[in-house]
Amino acid sequence: MSSAPDTSSTPQKQDLLSKLAAQPQVFGRAFLVAAVVFAGLTIGAAGWWLRDYWVPVVVAGTILSATFLGAGLFRLFYQTRPGTEADIARLLLLSIGGLSGLALTLSALVLGYEWWNDILNWLNAEGPGKERWRALVVVLVMVVGLGIMFVSLQLGRTDERSNAVVRRLLYGYNTVLAGLLLVAILLVLNVILAVRGKIPIDFTKAGRFTLSERTQNVLKGLNKPVEIINVVGDRDELAEQDVRDMLAMTRFYSDRIQIGELNIHLDPTRAQELARKYPSLEQGSLLVIYDKGAAHQVIPARDLSKPSNRPGPRGGFGAGPTDFTGEDALLSTLISLSEGKQKSIVYFTQDFGELELTEGGGGNPRTDRGCTLLKAELEKQNYEVRPLKFDPTDPKVPADAGVVVIAGPRIPIPPNILVALRAYMNKGGKLLVLLDAAPDSQDRKVLTRSGLEPMLQEHGVQIPQERLISLPINFRVEPTDVIARMNPRLEENALVNAFRDALFRMSNCRPVEVATQPMGKFNAQQLMVVESFTFASADVAAEPGAVVEGLMRDQDALRNKVQEVRKRGRIPVAAVVSESSADPHDPHAMMRGPQPTKPRMIVFGTSSIASNQLFNQSQGMSAFLVSSSLDFLRQRQTGVAGIPPKQQDYYDMPPKTSDQMFRMIWLPPVLIAVSILGLGTGVWIVRRR
Repeated sequence: MSSAPDTSSTPQKQDLLSKLAAQPQVFGRAFLVAAVVFAGLTIGAAGWWLRDYWVPVVVAGTILSATFLGAGLFRLFYQTRPGTEADIARLLLLSIGGLSGLALTLSALVLGYEWWNDILNWLNAEGPGKERWRALVVVLVMVVGLGIMFVSLQLGRTDERSNAVVRRLLYGYNTVLAGLLLVAILLVLNVILAVRGKIPIDFTKAGRFTLSERTQNVLKGLNKPVEIINVVGDRDELAEQDVRDMLAMTRFYSDRIQIGELNIHLDPTRAQELARKYPSLEQGSLLVIYDKGAAHQVIPARDLSKPSNRPGPRGGFGAGPTDFTGEDALLSTLISLSEGKQKSIVYFTQDFGELELTEGGGGNPRTDRGCTLLKAELEKQNYEVRPLKFDPTDPKVPADAGVVVIAGPRIPIPPNILVALRAYMNKGGKLLVLLDAAPDSQDRKVLTRSGLEPMLQEHGVQIPQERLISLPINFRVEPTDVIARMNPRLEENALVNAFRDALFRMSNCRPVEVATQPMGKFNAQQLMVVESFTFASADVAAEPGAVVEGLMRDQDALRNKVQEVRKRGRIPVAAVVSESSADPHDPHAMMRGPQPTKPRMIVFGTSSIASNQLFNQSQGMSAFLVSSSLDFLRQRQTGVAGIPPKQQDYYDMPPKTSDQMFRMIWLPPVLIAVSILGLGTGVWIVRRR
């Protein structure tokens, strides 16, 4: 005996459609009541119950209210023709179900966008996982919305071929559903790749998704937990996104970093609590909490981005986007917190006409002999900068000196001071020397002697009585300026690796030669070489501009000078001196293999890289070089290298004529509209055949 087919679902569907077709007034009023209910719920939820999530509530509530309002008015006032009541009812149910599912799906997408960081934190195995319910809510709402849309589509299957309106609506919903499913699949794939993948590939010119090697080293070396709270709301949109991108990148290099975000408007209670605990906290700042509250530091908004000093698109400076300086500020904070209150002390000698730690030159940038900007930068890097004035009767270098800096002496250092410096070096001291190609105050035909020449020679460094003059061939530079870079032949050096591709402008520079053989246990190597077309001149009395002008007029002299420069090769302008732990008198030292070395001295042929004037011109790159040199001497390898501001390029194409206005603004949409109409007309003609 065969069993009858189960048709229980079909009568229910037919009963619902028949009732909807037979009682338009009843269902019309019911739909209007539903519209009022949804509108009231939307207002109440967005205004009171779910104020923090008002955007998705308004999206879903508006679509649902409008859907049922339109359905109610349609049922009340639309007069159906006899025999079409069932088709109209089916079309109405299909529309209500499809739009309701679309409303829920769009609200899920909006929720996913607002809760994106929390979803990633939950999916990430290293994340805090405190807000996992948000990810579940997004998935549940999206699944329900897509399910309602799918079920509603089934109502139109029976009339798909016979009713053109149902067919168009059905195909339209199919397209929307397929598109939403594609978006959901892409979102899932992106989340999986973002969570399980390694460091993202950065295709941006400004390096928005790249952290410098120096920052990576500091993050990898963290041995205490660090919590960073981003207080949003005061920065512009571009700078805000740069901060978020930077903070997201930090978690790729350290599992001890925890990122949080605080919006003082959405969470005023927590904002007030943190403000009482950390009084310097302000809107737009970053709060860095080290070792669960053992130490903390607030990075103000002004240190995260600064006005650009590049010319704007229509002239003037500061007219374009700001330069992002947040990575340098965060790095300085992490170094300061990880090193604690103990700071390395750097002494700048101040007795022999060196660059002054106070304002020099009376505010005139051309005669400024100060290095106050460098001092401020070093203090940000957790250095304590002090002046060093020797006692004439008993000169000594303080015992707490981490590094002694001699920047641009214009008066020869006397022998008794040299004895004190030798004693300091013999005890393992570190020296940073910056010399200038400055004519002697009494004899303008020779360069000023620093008095350090004998001690430098003992360490394998020689300073010829020459100054460097550049021709505007490879680079457009002033005669007294040179363009230098790290020596590419000096491998496995932290400074060279950090600044391998960087170019530095230096002024009033002189060559720094090194000995071909180690001087005992000291080995001097060329650290930086000239990249511009530069030659060394022993004629100190001649004015550099006149020398260059004469060469450019005399082709034969210029040709001879070119051959001379090429024959000599790249001129060194900086040297690094390292001390080997091997005994130079040990005949078996070579058999023991390479021995570890310690950096003891760096000598630059210019002091301009420490001056205020070059600091402004190079946007701080010269100060990064000096601070990294100090880090290298102290063997603080995580601090070696500088982090210049990340500059966002901007493009402005203002139309100058009415013809350009039409071609740039109005022509593209006109062509798009014509193309759509043309394609539609072609499809219509083909279908009519």
